Amino acid sequence: MSARERGELRPVPSDPVETITTPKRRGFVAVRYFMWLAVAVIGWYLFAPVQLGGYDRYVLTQGTSMLPSIHGGALVITREQSSYRVGEIAAYHNSAMGGAVVLHRIVAVHHGHYTFKGDNNQQADLYPPTKSALIGKKWIYWPGGGTLIANLGTPWIGGPLLGLLGMWAVADVGRRRKPGGIVLRPVTPGAAAETEGEIVPRSGDDEPPGPWPYV
Repeated sequence: MSARERGELRPVPSDPVETITTPKRRGFVAVRYFMWLAVAVIGWYLFAPVQLGGYDRYVLTQGTSMLPSIHGGALVITREQSSYRVGEIAAYHNSAMGGAVVLHRIVAVHHGHYTFKGDNNQQADLYPPTKSALIGKKWIYWPGGGTLIANLGTPWIGGPLLGLLGMWAVADVGRRRKPGGIVLRPVTPGAAAETEGEIVPRSGDDEPPGPWPYV
């Protein structure tokens, strides 16, 4: 027969308990902060834009020239490459359009000049840029992300902000809340409870509502 069945445990409000930081606890906190730092460094390396010292450029798409591969209102993260090949989707500055950024597919390369064409266009782009005008190859495609980023401000602010929020949500999943409120203390069967004057039930009597944690 357990101590609870014998009526030797009764629920009482727990007193405030001072938290004691042990070496094991300090080690756990240090590991946790190190993990946060590692997540921040990895996130910065993967998603930081060139405006903030990173390697990525954020492109917000418009129009229908790349349907069905890429839709308007999407977010495309591009990354600069050492070389570009035919068939890859890349972004470049189009000098014939005032330096506007165009995201199309490479269909040919002739003497250092790249020919681009939208998947939904009948003809190739008239302006053939050189490698120096290329921004980067398509790396991440997020349908509808461009509309969301536009509502947050400039892409190089909204993009990293969403990335940090996502990493925070993932890292915060393992957090736990400490239990508290009521503890059980051994008492003499039949003794009066100190808080409310009720008799602690003995074996066979009705038990107080639970469940109660055991100590």
